[in-house]
Amino acid sequence: MQKSLLITLCVILIGSLLFATDPWGEPVYYPGSMTVMAQVSINGSPAASGDVLGAFVYVNGDPELRGKASVMVINDISGCILQVFCPANGEIIHFRVWDEDVQLEYHILETVNSVVNGEIGSYPDDLYQINVEAGELLAPEISPPGGVFHEAQTVSITSPTAGAVIRYSLNGADPTQSSSLYSSPIVIHQSCVLKARAFLPGWDPGPVASAEFSIINQVANPVFTPAAGSYNYPIVLQMFCATSGATIHYSLDGSDPGEETAIYTGPMLISQTTLVKARAYLNDWFPSEVTSAHYSLPSATEEEVVQNPEPGILSIYPNPFNREATIELHGKGYEQAYYFRIYNLKGQCVFSTSGLASGTFNIVWDGKDAMGIRLPRGMYFASFSQGDLRFVRKLILH
Repeated sequence: MQKSLLITLCVILIGSLLFATDPWGEPVYYPGSMTVMAQVSINGSPAASGDVLGAFVYVNGDPELRGKASVMVINDISGCILQVFCPANGEIIHFRVWDEDVQLEYHILETVNSVVNGEIGSYPDDLYQINVEAGELLAPEISPPGGVFHEAQTVSITSPTAGAVIRYSLNGADPTQSSSLYSSPIVIHQSCVLKARAFLPGWDPGPVASAEFSIINQVANPVFTPAAGSYNYPIVLQMFCATSGATIHYSLDGSDPGEETAIYTGPMLISQTTLVKARAYLNDWFPSEVTSAHYSLPSATEEEVVQNPEPGILSIYPNPFNREATIELHGKGYEQAYYFRIYNLKGQCVFSTSGLASGTFNIVWDGKDAMGIRLPRGMYFASFSQGDLRFVRKLILH
């Protein structure tokens, strides 16, 4: 009886060393190894002679073949003696079966841990059972699981089943065997529906996992020039947005601007303490954040300006005017360069003159621009500056 058992084991071992045709190549050799005596069945039926049992260890995410053996049918037992090369204890051994008749590879969910010089199973009564049952895979996991984002997203896809391959699509179609193969994280730059599916030879395809990504860029925040701060003279404020085509909406009353508030169209004259807020918009983009700038300027009523003997705009007569207005100015007590300018409501300088003056003097403006063209009716601002002083008064052209 012992002689018969020994002969049987030798036949199985010799058959195990005669590798059949399979897609795996030769195992990676290590000095240490363990022995697995296995019985193999496929979908409830004994495996056939010529089928192959392979052992794999995943190294840095890639399967490494550690051993394989051909199945032999002896005394109605479909089995093999599998030598698994392992350099250390505790490695996770995954099994695969190659069905030679149908040329399919089956992945086994059950795993064992490596034991150098160890043995698993014994012939013939306690063989390690390798049972192949083709089934349906689980859906892949997509991370992040979709959503609305302001920038491109790096997306990872994983399958709960070891050895399964993942194929995906970005056009909303269900993935097939010919769809793109997932091998590394995907960078999604624009809105799409990502679908992924796991495939494993000999198994039914898994369910489709889906994630919708909405990549909506955000408009750049408006910027102001000059910067917020305290000024002794009126300023011409400009706003800019780095996002091409964006529209800037603003407010001057401290409220947050929206699409219903005023649209910035060009430079603006700020002649009194003002809190400016702005927000930029562009179709199909997230609006910018609300940005603000506080400008602190000295204030004085027209009556105070008239009574004040200090340098400034003493009076404008008549105001409103039709043909011409006389602007009475009071400069410093010694002769110094001055600049006189007229601005429209957009902050555009429409008339300017300059010279040397001291004390009180007059400038007559006829309501025309520098080219001698009559300007339209409306409100304008007269600006007088001398040295570090600057003054503004409004005037109305009828």
